[in-house]
Amino acid sequence: MRLNNRYFPTITILPSIFIVIVVLAIPTTTISSVCLENGAVRHSISERSTPVVIAGNAQMESFFVANGTTGRSWSSPYSLQDLEFNVTGFAPRFHLTDTSRFLKIRNCTFVDHPSGSNGALQFTNASNIQVEGCRFMNVSNVAVFIQSSSNLTITNCIFYGNNESIYLLDNNPGIKIQQSEFLSDGFSIHSYSNLNVVIEANIFEHGNKSIGMQYDQFFNITENSIFHSKNGLIVSDGQDNHIWNNWFVNNSVQAFDQEPSSNAWDNGTWGNCWSGYSLQNPGATATGRFWNQPYTLSEYNPSVTDNHSITACSFPFVAFETSKARAIENELISFIFTGAWEVGTIEISWQFGDGDSLMGQDVDHIYDSEGMYDITVNATDGNGDTRSLVRLAAITITLPGIVNGYVSAIIIGMVIGGIAVLIAINTKKRHVLIPGP
Repeated sequence: MRLNNRYFPTITILPSIFIVIVVLAIPTTTISSVCLENGAVRHSISERSTPVVIAGNAQMESFFVANGTTGRSWSSPYSLQDLEFNVTGFAPRFHLTDTSRFLKIRNCTFVDHPSGSNGALQFTNASNIQVEGCRFMNVSNVAVFIQSSSNLTITNCIFYGNNESIYLLDNNPGIKIQQSEFLSDGFSIHSYSNLNVVIEANIFEHGNKSIGMQYDQFFNITENSIFHSKNGLIVSDGQDNHIWNNWFVNNSVQAFDQEPSSNAWDNGTWGNCWSGYSLQNPGATATGRFWNQPYTLSEYNPSVTDNHSITACSFPFVAFETSKARAIENELISFIFTGAWEVGTIEISWQFGDGDSLMGQDVDHIYDSEGMYDITVNATDGNGDTRSLVRLAAITITLPGIVNGYVSAIIIGMVIGGIAVLIAINTKKRHVLIPGP
């Protein structure tokens, strides 16, 4: 993904009797142009600080009229992309209610400032929504609140340092949370009274509560990695939920289930991988990937067991860090694999989003063009099992002199016959304001 630069030099002549040299950093929300991506018009803006509230399909059609799409199918969805929302005040930044039009929210950033907030995204009685590649950082209440909705997918998002990242309440089937990262949250996924939710292939790290469920039914929770958290997965008063093929690694409380006979901690064949298994069952033996003794989830309710606990999940755990998320052209960036595996050696391949790729656990890369780049990491363990992690817009490259999304302006005053010539050179691309209702 690359963004094109535009330069807008302007010259203003003012009377003056002295020489002035000033460097300014000026925020911008200046209107420019639109660009097309996959047939949908993308609206962009550097920052939006006022809430967006859309109630009903008619308001939704009016709000997205400039998209040039119908919003009536996934082949022609409405699109909300590349926005930064300043999460101040007490209203959700984007609230959608009583709608059924198709909408993709992609590559948006929601950042809270310490003034209190009711959240970033809220969906009430809404359907047909995809949230992809977004970032939710330090939201002081609920980052994403989903109530009485259906057919809604959250994928490839990053949640960091939120009080509560996702709250699910009284939803209908079709909610999916996939391939996202939850880091240092107070509560990552909080679910109450939902049906048929899929929580799959996510990473939970260094949080207080990773997944908490109450009065939920028919969940499928699989291929998640939960590690170094205070509480892994807590289930209260739920039934007919299947929890299998997950990593539970070095959590203070790996998992807890209040209803011993109501849920299955395997899918009938595969259980989960528990980092404390060998300590709990020192005499156990393994046949292939399966241990011969069940794993007891908690000493507080020892009747809850994983009857098909496994020695290694059928996938390596993929995670990575970078030396920096923002850099200038031709600046060296380091990429470090921080995942885990349990079988044999690990083979790591990197794709940097600019056409280049490398092999190795720790690699360096240089970008020669400005833009936002997706990073793809593929890991293959000794059994030949492969797992991938795609982090959208993980790296932002700018031209020298552009810092933190601001216009760099150089103002030079010079005395020429008693007249100062004031020259302002704009070096930041301009953005499009999204239409309001």
